[in-house]
Formats: sequence, structure tokens, C-alpha cells
Amino acid sequence: MASVKPIFTATHPRACSTAFERVFMTRRDSLECVHEPFGEPFYYGPERMSERWMNDNEYRLKSGYANTTYKDVLDTILKVADEHTFLLPLHRSPLDSITNFDHFLPNEAGYDELRRLFDYLISEGVVDRDSLVVLDADDMLDNPEAAIRAYCEKVGIDFRSDMLNWSQDDATHASEAFEKWNGFHNDAIKSSSLRPRSHAQKSCTSESEDEEWKQKYGEDAQRVIRKTVEDNIADYEYLKQFALKIPARTN
Repeated sequence: MASVKPIFTATHPRACSTAFERVFMTRRDSLECVHEPFGEPFYYGPERMSERWMNDNEYRLKSGYANTTYKDVLDTILKVADEHTFLLPLHRSPLDSITNFDHFLPNEAGYDELRRLFDYLISEGVVDRDSLVVLDADDMLDNPEAAIRAYCEKVGIDFRSDMLNWSQDDATHASEAFEKWNGFHNDAIKSSSLRPRSHAQKSCTSESEDEEWKQKYGEDAQRVIRKTVEDNIADYEYLKQFALKIPARTN
């Protein structure tokens, strides 16, 4: 393996990051994946930043993480710092009673934070531009092997095609790693591989999206979602320009 540096992976919610993580969970002989480590202090701990359960002390205590600090998380990460460490999303926001995320918060969209982090890391010299890798989830879903191969090449991991296929042992390991966020990762846990999607990327207009959201979530929610999209599109397009160029599948 060419690199021994930790790898930090940041993403906005619902970006197929769990499927991405499962690819690298197959390499337990040489990689250590730390799953969404900052979620606990972000949502539940004394330094919490999310408004979601800010004033719900009972729920935060029930989580078991009410006293977890960012330093606690970093100390845990340092224990595996001699391996590759994947640090995945801070927060997510599906409308799902299983997860207890029962309402949508526009400030959890995440694009603004990703752009500011991207620019900060470069402007402060934390990393150079060539060390920051942007991977578009649509590209990964269209051509998983090419996308993961390109990513591995950029970060210094030797690519193996069997990383895209997951055994029962892999599934058990993933279930244990993901259990702290009940309900969020069911699709990724039940999957046995990362295969190209069988349908083309969805093509739609703003009008058709608005109608779909209105039917699913109601008129008030549709307006909130539309405004959230409009507020974040510039950040998405900014980050998109830096994405790895992944060739289209030929078959």
C-alpha cells in the first residue's frame, strides 16, 4: 500500500457515502474505517451544534452519548491513526420515524459547509489542492469500478475488484459499525455489492420536481425543499467542477 496517511471523507447527507464506505470496509486487513465519528458530539454531547435535539435532554441521555465530546472522538481516532481512517458524514436528514429524524431541517443540507471546508483546507495550507479528491455520487453509481479505481489511485490505495463485492462477514461487520444510527443504512447493509445502476440518471424539470415533492410531503414542505435546493445549488456547482473525471460505462 502506497499511503499510510489517514483519509478524511466529508459529504453532505444522503450522498451514497455508506455504500462508498462499505467498499473500503472489505479491506480490514489494512484499513480501519471509523464510521461517522462526530455525529455523537454534534447531536447529543455537551458541545452539540445541531438544533434537532438541543432541548430534548431525555432523548439525548437515552442515546448514551450525552457526555461525548469532540476530544473523546479524536482520542478514539488516534488509537487507529497508524491505519487509513475514513471519517464519514456528520449528519443526515431523511424523514423516517425509525431514525427519529421526523422533520426536515434545511441547515442540514451540508453543501455550504462542504464548500467552506474545501476552501479552508486549501487557503490555510492544511492540504494542497491535489490532495483533495472530489467524487460525484452520480458518477460512482453509473460506473462504480472506474470511480473507485480512480479514487484509489488518487489517495494511494491499491484497487482490487473484489472490493465491490461483499461477503456475509462484510455484512456482519457493517451492521455492527452502523448500528448506532438505526435505520439510516438499511439499504447499504442489505446490499451485497456496488453495481452500476440499471436506470439512467433521472431527468426532470423544476416543475416536475415540485409536483413530486408536493405529492410526497405536502405543499408547505415542497416550498421548503425548493428553497433549500436554490440556496445550495451554487455550492454544488462550485464543488462539481473539481470532481474526478469518470468515464461513462461502455456496456
